[in-house]
Amino acid sequence: MATVPVERWLTSRQACERLGVRPQTLYAYVSRGLLTSVRQDGRSRYDPDQVAELARRTARGRRPGRFEVTIDTEITRLEPAGRLSYRGVPVGDLVGRWSYERTAAWLWSGDDRGEPERGWAADPDRLRVAVAAQAGLPDDVAPGARLRVAVAALGAGADAGSRSPDDARTLVATMVAALPVVGPPPSGPRRGSVAAQLWARVSPRRATPAAVGLLDATLVAFADHELATSTLAVRVATSTGAGLEAALLAGLATLSGPLHGAAAEPVRALLADARERGAAEAVEAATTAGGVPGVGHAVYETVDPRTEPLLALLPGVAPPARRAAVAAVVAEMERRRLAPRNADLALGAVLDAGDMVAGAAEVVFAVARTAGWIAHAREEARHRLRYRARAVYTGPR
Repeated sequence: MATVPVERWLTSRQACERLGVRPQTLYAYVSRGLLTSVRQDGRSRYDPDQVAELARRTARGRRPGRFEVTIDTEITRLEPAGRLSYRGVPVGDLVGRWSYERTAAWLWSGDDRGEPERGWAADPDRLRVAVAAQAGLPDDVAPGARLRVAVAALGAGADAGSRSPDDARTLVATMVAALPVVGPPPSGPRRGSVAAQLWARVSPRRATPAAVGLLDATLVAFADHELATSTLAVRVATSTGAGLEAALLAGLATLSGPLHGAAAEPVRALLADARERGAAEAVEAATTAGGVPGVGHAVYETVDPRTEPLLALLPGVAPPARRAAVAAVVAEMERRRLAPRNADLALGAVLDAGDMVAGAAEVVFAVARTAGWIAHAREEARHRLRYRARAVYTGPR
């Protein structure tokens, strides 16, 4: 369990000194699962790594009204030093090497052996329901809204207790197939992959092997990110006994906010502006307008570990002028000493490289994160209604 030998764990007094709290607060941290303690020689001892991480979080302070939820999970680990891993495997080792299908199998069970890329086919009957549910929508409705309608329809009459990998694969494939095609149908040996099928629904360009590879890598990079707000929504819904489709709908609704699933769209606009009048002027204009997109993160204190692996895959898909714009914007961000780059910058560059349709950011993000949502729903199903947030009443007495 520990990276530091237990005999070197901190005493209660040492832990309190490092955290700057009283013993009562220290015990509250343990009861809430924020710290691990063991008994040794009749005294409680505390994991120094956990104490250090908790001290960093509390030192940064909390914005008024903000709270943290901490739970045990075996799925994904985020570290402020810029590390992200899926069940112990660094994401940098997966992006561009593992398929989305293999990554999903790993997230769901920790086992990617066998044939994880088989069984990803839409259910014809359920697909007809999902497509029919969109019949009354305007032609120009955003693809993210279409996806939410499709998933809501797929949940009608579905087995609320089914979260098996077989059903999950079918569900994801059906979600993607329910979206309208906007480009040439995919061809080649990977034409049936989730990335190839999704490319034809978010880009009017032909799904070349390089294009499919770039989108596949993007899906892997965004497959999970610990307890992001949408993932927490999925777990809360699951804890009430909600079915998989209903839980995914909770995640999709949360993701639809412009501060979450669509955060990469302003990056695409920034890159277009940089091509037109130069990176310096584009970044300055963004700063004046309210802030430069694609920088900063609530957890990472350095560059988001998903960013560089994705940017490295742009050649072969993005035209030279578009790659040059990305490099110029990154250089300008560094010259201005802005906050470290985040994954929204990389996703915006992917959208720009593929000439993707308006609103594609939310759909790419949602399809990618569905793998993680399903993993969290499967893990949360072992518990029963364990979330009950409390409020600090500030109204009239």
